[in-house]
Amino acid sequence: MKQTFFQSLKICLKKYVTFSGRASRTEFWHYYVFWLIIGLALSSSVRINQSIESEMLRLIINIIITIPLFAVGSRRLHDIGKSGWWQLIQLSIIGYIPLIYWLAKPSVKESNIYGEILE
Repeated sequence: MKQTFFQSLKICLKKYVTFSGRASRTEFWHYYVFWLIIGLALSSSVRINQSIESEMLRLIINIIITIPLFAVGSRRLHDIGKSGWWQLIQLSIIGYIPLIYWLAKPSVKESNIYGEILE
């Protein structure tokens, strides 16, 4: 069953700090788009209202929405049979290439050490 955008957001926010289990491509990419939209909106609002309070609010909101991004990223990597720690590869610039490839790969069609197959 395909998830809608809002169903994916609901799942990600419900599993806010759940780094175990598996996540579908849809769940990951929908939350990633949400994260980008919020980030762009925050950047625009700070440029309009340049104050220390708006900077602090932007920082707090970024932290709040980034934690589930790493959690769903970890679950997404689990879904293809990789450790969630592979997200750290993005600390090197070239590491984005294999990470994006892995995040876009189809789900493994059998159970693995990270959980049962997703429906």
